[in-house]
Amino acid sequence: MASTKEGYQEEFKSFTLALALAIVLPSSSLDAFSGLLSILGDSSLGFLACYATFIALAYSIGITIDCLIPYQLKDWLIYPRIGRFGASRPGSTIFSDLRSRRVNDYRFSASDALKAYSPIIDKLATMDDRNAALRFQNAQWYRLYRKNAQLESVQSANRAFLYGRDLCALSAVLSLLMATTNCLTLFTGGYVLFAWGSVAFCAVLALIGFISARLKGRRLVTSVIACDISETISKEHL
Repeated sequence: MASTKEGYQEEFKSFTLALALAIVLPSSSLDAFSGLLSILGDSSLGFLACYATFIALAYSIGITIDCLIPYQLKDWLIYPRIGRFGASRPGSTIFSDLRSRRVNDYRFSASDALKAYSPIIDKLATMDDRNAALRFQNAQWYRLYRKNAQLESVQSANRAFLYGRDLCALSAVLSLLMATTNCLTLFTGGYVLFAWGSVAFCAVLALIGFISARLKGRRLVTSVIACDISETISKEHL
């Protein structure tokens, strides 16, 4: 799956700005900094300038943090796996799911899928090692993805998956950083820097992003299969 933000960059910037607002506006501890800008003459102007400054700063920090999060960590947050335990990527199980008829997609029939991928499914039946089978299926699916990556339905599904993944990653990291900062300031100074409501808000957004990415990831995998089967059938009818 590609990691580019092409196609949803503006939406992600808007989301990051919304996060910045949710972090800065409820934080009463930041009110003290408005006095630093009261020299402008109007205290209300200084107040607004202070919050605008911190919103811009929070936005910049959010964009920077997203750039620093490796894609491996982003993927792990959606499909966490420790050793042999954890969630498998949908591309790693798609052919075994097709064989077991666990894929319910109106864009193709189970019989067409079994016919189109019979060599892969037959080879999969001979593999006893589960991890090897997962890697084999993902490699075969990725080959199909590369073949159909330029199709609009595939690109649209990929953008939706990546947006949900990045939403989850940024929200989760920010909520963790804010919670850690609050614990440190509470322990050392007896106050919290960020409103706990902002921390909870980011955590909820992380959960929404997680659910969205899981659903859209599945949609991406089946979209590739649907496009490939459609092309195969079209060639057979020529």
